[in-house]
Amino acid sequence: MREDEEFKVDGYKWTSLDKAGKLAWVAGFTEGGAIVRIESISAFALLELTAREPLKKVDSTTGERMDKITASFHKQIDLSGITLGQIVDGLDKFYKDHRNMRVEAQKAIWIVKLEVRGAPQEFIDEEARLLRMPIGERDKERSSLLEKNQAYKETWRKWRDQIPAIFHL
Repeated sequence: MREDEEFKVDGYKWTSLDKAGKLAWVAGFTEGGAIVRIESISAFALLELTAREPLKKVDSTTGERMDKITASFHKQIDLSGITLGQIVDGLDKFYKDHRNMRVEAQKAIWIVKLEVRGAPQEFIDEEARLLRMPIGERDKERSSLLEKNQAYKETWRKWRDQIPAIFHL
C-alpha cells in the first residue's frame, strides 16, 4: 500500500492482503462499527430529549417507533459474537467465487454475518447475487423479488434486521 492510495477493499484488494492485513482491516471495520453504535446512542438520546415529548403530543406512538428504530439500527450493525477470524475466513470464502470480486468488503461482510448467524443459504446466495448488480438494477431486482417471490419475501422480513442500509446501496 502507498500512503496516498485510497484503501477501498474489493475482492481483488482483499485477496492481495496477507493474513495480518486482513485481520487489521477487519479489526478496523469492527472498531468503527463499535464507535458508530456508541455515537448513535448519544445521538438517539439527544433526539429523545429534544423531540420525543413534542412529537408525542402530535402522535402518541412516536416514542415506540423511535425505540424500534434505535433497536433495529443497533441490531443491523451488530457484529458481536462473530470473531475476527470468522470474518476473515468468511470473506476469503466469499471472494473464492470470481463473480464476487468487485463487491466491496464493507458490503460482503454482511453476507458473512448472515452465514454465521444461520440465515438460509438460498437467501445468502440471492443477496450475494444482488450485491454483484449495479445499484439501480439491484433495487429493481430486490423490489421484484419482494413482490413476486413469497419465500424470498418471508426470509427477507426475518433477516433484514441483520443487514445495515449500506448493504442495499
